[in-house]
Amino acid sequence: MIGQQLAKRGETKIRVLELVLEQCAQLDALNADYWDRVWEERDLGLEGRVESWDVRGHRLATARIKVLCRDGRVLRALDEVNRTGNTLGSYWRSGQRDPIELEGRLAQFNTARAEFLAASAAMVESRSAIISLGS
Repeated sequence: MIGQQLAKRGETKIRVLELVLEQCAQLDALNADYWDRVWEERDLGLEGRVESWDVRGHRLATARIKVLCRDGRVLRALDEVNRTGNTLGSYWRSGQRDPIELEGRLAQFNTARAEFLAASAAMVESRSAIISLGS
C-alpha cells in the first residue's frame, strides 16, 4: 500500500510538471506571437494585428502557471515578462511611435521572455532530476 501511494504521488508530481511545462510553452508562444504582431504593424504597416492578439489565452496560461507552479524564479520571471509586455502594449496602444523608446521597450520584453524561458527550463531540469531520483 505504501508503495502504491508513493507511486501515485510520483505520478501526480510528473503530471503537474507536465502541466506547468505546457503552460510555460503556451505563454512563450503567445508572447512570441505578440512580438511578431508588433513587428507586422511597425515594419509592414499592417493594421489591427496587435488588437487581435489572444489576450484571453495569455491570461489563462498565466493563471495556470500561478496556480500550479511553486518555483520562485519562474514566478518572478513570469511577473517580469508580464510587466514588460504590459508596458510595451500600453505604449503601443497609445499610438506613440518614438523608435528609440519602442526599441527599448521591445528589448526589455525580449530580455524578460528569455529569462522566463531560462527559468522554466531550469525548473523542468531540476524537477526531472528529483523525480527520476525518486523513481
